[in-house]
Amino acid sequence: MIEQWDIAEGTLTFHPLVGPSLDNGRTVVRLLETTNLLKDCLFGSYEMYTLANPKIHGNQFWIGNVSMTDSKYEFTDSNSNLDHRDDQKSNDFINNPLGTATVTYSKNVTPKTKLEDLPDNYLVATIEFSSASGASHSEFDVLVNSTDRRVLFESDNIPFELNKGWSKYWN
Repeated sequence: MIEQWDIAEGTLTFHPLVGPSLDNGRTVVRLLETTNLLKDCLFGSYEMYTLANPKIHGNQFWIGNVSMTDSKYEFTDSNSNLDHRDDQKSNDFINNPLGTATVTYSKNVTPKTKLEDLPDNYLVATIEFSSASGASHSEFDVLVNSTDRRVLFESDNIPFELNKGWSKYWN
């Protein structure tokens, strides 16, 4: 259950996972100060979903997870929603579930950059993924969304979304 109250300043929300916030319709103010360093949020498990399908009310379907360290990646297929994967034939992670990851940080960004200090959709790094066989290479920009407290991957013409939440919501 997510409790919400309408007050003069906007909507006050107490979310048990992401903490308390105040949304005035233009901005969301987090009511607890947190510290999320890029190094703590960049690596870990990312959820992969199909792109939103406008033909079925914008629904998305879980494909699997990509776990990433500072030098390797591994894709774990959910083995679900197989009937919604027609556009995933070129998905390098499905076709090459193991490989290496090479991180290049953006200018003025380090592993110790505090994500709360960055604006929405700020480019923090570029990651090149190479399959274990070396036959496949793909490159993604990594952006942070401070409003939603998410790290997300972006690239031209990818048939999926890949993102994860920040590490700390409460402290």
